[in-house]
Amino acid sequence: MLDSRQILDSPLGTPLAGILDRLGLPAESYLPPHIRGIGPTLVPRPYPLQFAIAPLVFPSRLDDLDEEDAAVALRDEVRDTVETLIADLLKVRAEREQTTLGGRIRSALFGTTVVPR
Repeated sequence: MLDSRQILDSPLGTPLAGILDRLGLPAESYLPPHIRGIGPTLVPRPYPLQFAIAPLVFPSRLDDLDEEDAAVALRDEVRDTVETLIADLLKVRAEREQTTLGGRIRSALFGTTVVPR
């Protein structure tokens, strides 16, 4: 990942900073961080995203509890549901990682299927 300072220090940075200066804009404020590109370009690499939709939570079933207990019960239920969904999505990501050559090599070398991002 490149931040604005690293982009400005690159060969592309000088002309880019000049353009932003002529527009009266501070270059470091207008350059977002850049994550790995496709080859030597600034085009971001596509990265698969996993989404999940949790079952609906109906707080009306907590009507028999007082307000504070109901809030705590609702918070705990939502937290548990979100944690379960995240764990499931991480499993999907690990399984998908094993379908690529890079993922299989990382697994063989480092004993892990998911590389922290």
